[in-house]
Amino acid sequence: MAPSLLSTNCDEGSLEWRLYRNMLVTRLLEEALVRWEHEGKISAQTFPSKGQEAIAIGCCAALEKGDTVIPSFRTRGAMIGMGVSIAEQLREFIHSPLAAGDSRDAPHHSSWPDRGVMPGSTMIGGHLAMAAGLALAMQFDKQDAVSVAFFGDGTLAPGIFMKP
Repeated sequence: MAPSLLSTNCDEGSLEWRLYRNMLVTRLLEEALVRWEHEGKISAQTFPSKGQEAIAIGCCAALEKGDTVIPSFRTRGAMIGMGVSIAEQLREFIHSPLAAGDSRDAPHHSSWPDRGVMPGSTMIGGHLAMAAGLALAMQFDKQDAVSVAFFGDGTLAPGIFMKP
């Protein structure tokens, strides 16, 4: 159940509130991006996660400093959950010179390593091997950290995830 904005018992610092807020921010950002794409205001293709926001937001809420995520096409919420602001994400979509990737890459490949958001892969499922490599490096360095890769059902076909 969503926290009531009218409730006097609503603690804006609570986990429930942060989860709800981040899911709502993700939904509103993605709805705006889709609208702007259809209006021709942005050229980058958007991949909304409508109805799936809780996956990325909930997962990122459980992560700690030093953990990493590699978002996929429909996990813009992972960037929100890892503390990447709307303004930072919009810079990627308008190809601003201030963008994290110097405006040379697709927005879903953007990365903010200082916040644990690593770049993705254009190849469906290619980022799974990257996440495994990050996890192996963490293990070699004896870090108490995890690497998370988000992926959809299309990734389950033969390829990186499963070999025939």
